[in-house]
Amino acid sequence: MQTIYAKENNGVFSCDIGVSKDEWLEILESPSTQQEFIETLLRFYYMPEHKGSCSQVSREQGGNASTLNIHVSTFGGMVKKKLDRFEIIGTDKQLVNGLVPMNNGRSLDKNEIGTYEWTLRKELVEALREYLLRYLVKRYKELRKELPIKDDHYDELYKWELIKDCKDKDVLFIAERLTKKVNLIDATRDVSVIRYMLNNKGEVYKSILNQLINDEEPLNKRLKNFKQAMNESLPEKMNGKKIMGKANDERMASAILTCHTPQKYTFYKNDVYVKFCQYLGISDKYAGKCLDHFLELLYPLKRIVEHDLELQGIVADSLKGQEENYLLLAQDILWEILVCYPKNLGYIYPLVWRPRYWLVGFNFNDNESQFDRFVAKGIWEGHFEEEKKQITTARKIKTGDILILKSTFTRQKKIPCLKISGIGVVTGSRNDAANENGFVSVIRTANYINLDKKVFEGKSYGQYLSTVHELRAKETALIDYVNSILNMERQKKFDKYTELLRTNFNLILTGAPGTGKTYMAKEIAKEMGAEWELVQFHPSYDYTDFVEGLRPKEDENGNIGFERRDGVFKAFCAKALENYLNSKKDPSTLEQEVSTRDLLEDFIEEAYNNETVFHTSGTKNGFAIIENKERSIRIEIPDNEKAKDVLLPKSDLLTLLENKVEINGGKDIQEYFKRKYRTQKDSYVYVLYNEIRKRPTKKISKTVEQISQKPFVFIIDEINRGEISKIFGELFYSIDPGYRGINGRVNTQYQNMIEEGDAFKDGFFVPENVYIIGTMNDIDRSVESMDFAMRRRFAWEEVTAKESYEAMIAHNTEFLSLKEEIRARMSHLNEAILSDKLCLGEAYQIGGAYFMKVLKYVEKNPQTAFDMLWNNHLKGLIAEYLRGNPKAQQQLETLHEAYNNTKIEDDPINDGQPQTDTKD
Repeated sequence: MQTIYAKENNGVFSCDIGVSKDEWLEILESPSTQQEFIETLLRFYYMPEHKGSCSQVSREQGGNASTLNIHVSTFGGMVKKKLDRFEIIGTDKQLVNGLVPMNNGRSLDKNEIGTYEWTLRKELVEALREYLLRYLVKRYKELRKELPIKDDHYDELYKWELIKDCKDKDVLFIAERLTKKVNLIDATRDVSVIRYMLNNKGEVYKSILNQLINDEEPLNKRLKNFKQAMNESLPEKMNGKKIMGKANDERMASAILTCHTPQKYTFYKNDVYVKFCQYLGISDKYAGKCLDHFLELLYPLKRIVEHDLELQGIVADSLKGQEENYLLLAQDILWEILVCYPKNLGYIYPLVWRPRYWLVGFNFNDNESQFDRFVAKGIWEGHFEEEKKQITTARKIKTGDILILKSTFTRQKKIPCLKISGIGVVTGSRNDAANENGFVSVIRTANYINLDKKVFEGKSYGQYLSTVHELRAKETALIDYVNSILNMERQKKFDKYTELLRTNFNLILTGAPGTGKTYMAKEIAKEMGAEWELVQFHPSYDYTDFVEGLRPKEDENGNIGFERRDGVFKAFCAKALENYLNSKKDPSTLEQEVSTRDLLEDFIEEAYNNETVFHTSGTKNGFAIIENKERSIRIEIPDNEKAKDVLLPKSDLLTLLENKVEINGGKDIQEYFKRKYRTQKDSYVYVLYNEIRKRPTKKISKTVEQISQKPFVFIIDEINRGEISKIFGELFYSIDPGYRGINGRVNTQYQNMIEEGDAFKDGFFVPENVYIIGTMNDIDRSVESMDFAMRRRFAWEEVTAKESYEAMIAHNTEFLSLKEEIRARMSHLNEAILSDKLCLGEAYQIGGAYFMKVLKYVEKNPQTAFDMLWNNHLKGLIAEYLRGNPKAQQQLETLHEAYNNTKIEDDPINDGQPQTDTKD
């Protein structure tokens, strides 16, 4: 193993470890590389120049600084162990794992954020960019398996059809066809201009378009000439109106170029290009250079598409009859994943599209304040010159971003000051429009959530004089202030519950209806990084569904019989146990097991397909494999009068093959497995074992990696609604937290029917990496079915209405404009439920899940949304609470009045603290 010594030059530490881009990419795509490591690397990747201290990365990209530091070091150690060819010694003579993925580390000064700055290695940066492209393709394939390119409600096939229609046609035909495919160009501006040129200046237009498609000139130069030529050819007004656009932008040009030369160009849209740049962590270009840059970035994705046979097979039916075009398919990937279904990016989505913070002005002509107008109308508006840097910056403000209304001034001694007058969240955008002064208006709709005034002073604040600035991580005071208002610091919301679950293994979440217990159970599992499964108990649910039982099965002759099948919980535990056992094995052992299993399965498949007849060594009876099951194979012995068919356990063959046991007969098999009696099966296993050993070892195509142990969380919704003793049976013993693992082994009701090779052949137990969460409503009358034996085996935690509001609504951006009214209605309704007049108690409070339903009514009619919520959801629930009470109708009206009292005071959700408006 090579020892590499880190070198120091002017305070910068570095070393060359010789790991290539392809090696990094293989590590990133390895199943054994934990997702949290890739998340950490991507946070550094999305930093300017791919560098920063853990504190800087935490502020700008999210995550906990200490955790990021641990992940960098742990990942470095994993890579070092995987490659097994070097170790790095720092200048302090200690091993340094952090310098494996990072280079150019340096200590920071006291006035900088953090103590140490890392820079991602160049080869790792290249690998991460390739990883992001491959990840796009992976997500696209998953989408296209469900959604064909041509769908009744969502058709993208028209792009391929348009290219096919325009093949070998001249530019005027292409331009005319584009007027009928207006979603590929700017319909509001371009169609009338194209038709004007076709009808009035056909030859001029043809000459302009022919110059555009002439590849002898660089693309950027052609785009510039195209724009200028169109400007010169059009009048100032058409039909008495000023022309808003002149069909000369890069989107229009790309459509012409794509229809003419589809193998070299593809359709361009600015928002797709900007999102693609953002996804790759690359700065976008100014207008006039975007299309060329877009194509440059798209070609590596095209190369991946060209070699992905699985992808081509998935889209084959949709593209039947169309010309092969990998560049257009790559463009469709960007459109579908980055624009239409960005949430399909999974864990990468919040890394790429974290809200950006924008300092924006609110004065026109230096002193005409628009502050009151912006707040009243819920907008922000800026006036800019077209093609200037500021308008490009303003157009990057997107939905979900944070607007910080600011103004600047100086105090005595000319100290620069920045005054924040309001903070809002962008909720949408409107089309840019030319205004009467010849400027372009960029408009965003916004929900202003805070209008407090705050002044910051210092030399650095003198740089924010322009209308729009993106707030960077170095402005710690500003960021900390904005985050304190938004309460958007990323944190784990369910630490209390995950710690409780890890300690006790079993947890019951109780509480009032609608407090989000099921939602919380899923989030706890996700926060633990667990695999999870959910079932819901009900009165008909039984042992057969949960543990195991006999199920009907039809054979090949149509006869109905029964077979033992695992229930959902036992199957879940088997999967968890497999992970637990495999995590204890080194990669070489796992590789041998995979190789042996593949060798056995290939042998069985070949023997079955060829109807191969084998013969025993003693009686010379012929037998053949007639069925291949998960854990066994069925053989048929026609000459055996007592048993015409026999099940042979695969586990015997696998064990013998893995250990390369020397066997000379069936008796040796009996002795090897230490069985008291020799069975008929041993003779057949002996024959098959010898046949398989004649074959060469099966080489696996991919290196088997170390498997990490994972938690497995089993969620039982409405756990009290089933008959617990009937469902769990003897599992009461094995689910006890003190009996995880083989110490809790029990024989199930069908233990004698379990096949050889089953992990639970010698008895069932709950593996040590299995956790159970149950949910139940306190007021459900079936709560009484939870006996003391069950209660003793679970930790119990109540989820309150307040906690449900905080978890589900308070920080959910979908409710920004509604949350205060929800808070008031929910608060006053629950307060009335607790009043002495009703005496219902906390278990009858209404949780946040019910109030989340208001969103669907707001979309239809905001004025009646909360009335619809009451009438369709809350009224019936509360009426059930009051059933049998002689004053039920009067009490229902009292609660309705409390619900409609939206004045916020003495809010129990806010710990009883009155809220007051802040005055200037």
